[in-house]
Amino acid sequence: MRHTSNHLVLTKVALLLTFWSPFDAEHQVNNYWVDRAFFHARAIKLWDSQGETDIMSGRRRIVWWCCLLRDRLISVALRRFSRIQENKSTWPIITEADFGPEVMFPKFMTVKRKQAVLQSFIWWCSLSDIIRDIAVFQEKKRVDQERSDGLVTEAAVISELAQVSRFDNRLRTWKKGYLQVSSDYIRSMKPGTSKLPNHVLIIGE
Repeated sequence: MRHTSNHLVLTKVALLLTFWSPFDAEHQVNNYWVDRAFFHARAIKLWDSQGETDIMSGRRRIVWWCCLLRDRLISVALRRFSRIQENKSTWPIITEADFGPEVMFPKFMTVKRKQAVLQSFIWWCSLSDIIRDIAVFQEKKRVDQERSDGLVTEAAVISELAQVSRFDNRLRTWKKGYLQVSSDYIRSMKPGTSKLPNHVLIIGE
């Protein structure tokens, strides 16, 4: 078996292993591999494209967003909000340009299908930003309640309701935007099919 010290390759491998289930009592297996992915990603400052070619810098941003997206999905799905990485991340969301020539010259699907999948992935990333903020808010709320012995003031409730309303507006805006961009793709789908493709881990062809 060949070994590699290439952090970019190891980041991708760790991300893929987050989908592996050992079918035993180890409940932290997904989080472990997410942590390893971030370890290797940070070792090479994956979000920093300085000194890279346009194509390579785009690839680096894609893999970095794969890390963010996978981490947020796992943390929220398993209710491990405190384990969310980079909860203050301000890195810009990727664009179709980051995928380079494969947007117009895909190897395994039509151009229209490829563009729909890439757009869905980009909108997943956008949604994950909102999910992250909601999860961080929920975790902070839980910690504050524990420290206050369960006592909640009227001012605190009003503040929380205002924040929940802002989250609701962000989600509605996201949904409206996604449906506008993906309307043709959604209309072409068969009944019962998910309107958001399950391509949440795009590393490259």
